Amino acid sequence: MVTDQQYESIELQSRMFHCLWEAAWIASGATEMKLFLVRHAQSLANREAGCWADPPLTALGVRQARCTAAWLSRHEFRPEILQSRSERFAADVVYSSPMRRAIETSAEIVRVLDAPLVVDARLFEVGGMGCGGIGVWGGLPRLEIEKRFKGAGVGFTGGYHQMGWWFSSCPESLDAAFSRISAWLREMKGRHGEDVVLVVGHGALFDLLAAAAFGWKRKIWMSMENAAVARIDYDGNEWKLVFWNQCDHLSGMHSY
Repeated sequence: MVTDQQYESIELQSRMFHCLWEAAWIASGATEMKLFLVRHAQSLANREAGCWADPPLTALGVRQARCTAAWLSRHEFRPEILQSRSERFAADVVYSSPMRRAIETSAEIVRVLDAPLVVDARLFEVGGMGCGGIGVWGGLPRLEIEKRFKGAGVGFTGGYHQMGWWFSSCPESLDAAFSRISAWLREMKGRHGEDVVLVVGHGALFDLLAAAAFGWKRKIWMSMENAAVARIDYDGNEWKLVFWNQCDHLSGMHSY
């Protein structure tokens, strides 16, 4: 049986290895775009059974989002073990899914990072909002989002209508979702050069994003906890996985 002291030692060794591995990869050559992925914090749908088209965060989810924002603000690209001056986290842009749980998570993050926010209607979770109705917009209206951020300059892209972003009579297929996130990823490669880009989105969506980036079979499941962080870098030729499901900052608040 592992004692508490042994467990703490194992955990510390694991974190040191993670730090060294990340630092060694970054030091191996210059990278271009750094893409950080943040899964939304806990929503009512994560906590409770039932049908939720666009659930808000729980009280725990709000705390998780704030912890993730604080962790990002302290995160170092290049740990001091490799150079005397480390590079602190600063996002050039934060893209958010249009779904309420992601918007509420993004609100906590941009408040701390002071980064521009763009709500991208293409970053919704796989399947969308299910069965809507022809002629009826679903999702948050743009005005409601603008009020939440109180004129902080939130932008919209990906075909976000004034009245919402979901206008389908049936759920999205897995193939359609894969095509959607693949096209989005290609666009980001051409648009952001050496930028630091942060995306607040969803577990299944990020799973497909990883498959698109690395050419994996879609049967591979890249699990992420609520409010966990991943990072992949694009060096101009290919994507590199730096870390996935970073959630040390959520001690005592883990959820899926």
